Amino acid sequence: MMRKGKVLRTFSINEFLWQVNHRVWQLYRLYDLLSSEPSEPLPLIAEHSVSVIQCTWEDVTRYSMRQQKMMKIGGMKAIVALERTDALDRWLPLLLFTERFHVGKAVTFGLGQYVLWFQ
Repeated sequence: MMRKGKVLRTFSINEFLWQVNHRVWQLYRLYDLLSSEPSEPLPLIAEHSVSVIQCTWEDVTRYSMRQQKMMKIGGMKAIVALERTDALDRWLPLLLFTERFHVGKAVTFGLGQYVLWFQ
């Protein structure tokens, strides 16, 4: 994920949710499924309801046809536990949508994948 021109190297729930929201509205605008932005913003998820269990950086190599060389594309791999709250319930439709269509930088290269597990 990128924010303000910089690659994020640590997990932040609010940055992740910003990316989720951004990706959904990009796709909705692309396919003309929205007439306007939603009037009410979704609530932030409180930091105390989020536990980052593991967070590592991983580089993936790919071949660039334009530059004719191998390139590294990096990203975060994290395991995060979220406590069930009303705010999370409001985010679930978007989280389920972007689980399928990925989120963040370089989604066209297969990055930005995540899986939701429910207990």
